[in-house]
Amino acid sequence: MRGSIPAVLALALLAGACGSDRITDSGNDDEPASPAQEARALWVSRFDWANQAELVALIDSAAAANFNIIYFQARARSDAYYLPGLEPWGHRPPAFVLGVNPGWDPLAVALQRAHLWGLQLHVWINTFIGWCTTDPIPETTPRHILLTHPEWRMQTQAGGTIGEGCTFLSPGDPDLRSWIAAVVADVARRYAIDGMHLDYIRYPDATFSYDTATVNSYSRAQATEPGLTFSEHRRRLVTAAVREIRDSLTAGRRGQALSAAVWGIYTTSKGWSGVSTGYDTRLQDSRGWLDAGIIDVIVPMIYWPIKTTYGDKLDFAYLADEFAAHPGTGRVYLGMGHDYPADNFCIGCDAIKQIYRARKAKADGVSVFSGQVIRYAKLWSALRSGPFKSKVPVPPTRKSR
Repeated sequence: MRGSIPAVLALALLAGACGSDRITDSGNDDEPASPAQEARALWVSRFDWANQAELVALIDSAAAANFNIIYFQARARSDAYYLPGLEPWGHRPPAFVLGVNPGWDPLAVALQRAHLWGLQLHVWINTFIGWCTTDPIPETTPRHILLTHPEWRMQTQAGGTIGEGCTFLSPGDPDLRSWIAAVVADVARRYAIDGMHLDYIRYPDATFSYDTATVNSYSRAQATEPGLTFSEHRRRLVTAAVREIRDSLTAGRRGQALSAAVWGIYTTSKGWSGVSTGYDTRLQDSRGWLDAGIIDVIVPMIYWPIKTTYGDKLDFAYLADEFAAHPGTGRVYLGMGHDYPADNFCIGCDAIKQIYRARKAKADGVSVFSGQVIRYAKLWSALRSGPFKSKVPVPPTRKSR
């Protein structure tokens, strides 16, 4: 970062009265009314709460504000904010120390509380993140995968292994892809979740990864496809990871939605200079995943404000329209933040206005970052009295043809 039974029942009741999940005219061009079905997701990161009481209060607030999906971060640095299976307890000192049982199960608590209010809960995992601190990785049971498999690290041609302040894991290694798929299946089997949400399902930038497995697999691929570029090969490796996760999730618990938080610019179709894109810079083909049917929902992280002139560089409105217009049977929820001066996050953003603008774009829903930002900005009541005045069900995971 940074897609419940109650919802299905409500959808069935609405089916006879609503032939479309698109917006209706509220009489106000700036504040279109809520559609009969709309995803209203809230990203809840590990930094949004420090203890069980804060986590429960956060989910209660989300329910009261008429959100209907929680994306709960349960894997951050190849660790677990749930009863560990394959990976050690999470690391976020002082509340959590890698491998040390905190005495409670955050995912179980979040899941129980969300379902109590009829909210879906999707497990949010940082897919290719290995470690993000200069602290050494301690020995734990189970052992952290970077201690067991240091060869899984992404690296540059010069041998660098840090991107965006983190050690990334390379999808070029088939064993790494199998490992992540196994982690997903393990969580899905043991918890009655409603879906899996992938973050950092990409490279930090196009200078990665020149690890041995990736370089060797490229050489083999070129033997049968001489014109294949290294960028396209790496892009296919990320797609391969998504495909394996999809298969593993289905094996672990059928019927679960698979979604991904993706880069907020797919390509530079407007010719903007100095911007990074999902497709070319991060080697992430999010629209291709929708087209292939290996993912149900993409959530582009459009963490920029609505500009005065439509289509100006990093204009939320333009990017919202571009993503929402992509055809296919999958769904697009538009990701957004709110102005949070404490850490210069999403400067100038207004989540309330952007939710209304997402409806004009005819997106299938929205996802707001994050629980902590909404709490600090005191937006709960503004959401409840504004764009989220009444509860609505989440749309079916895939559109009918």
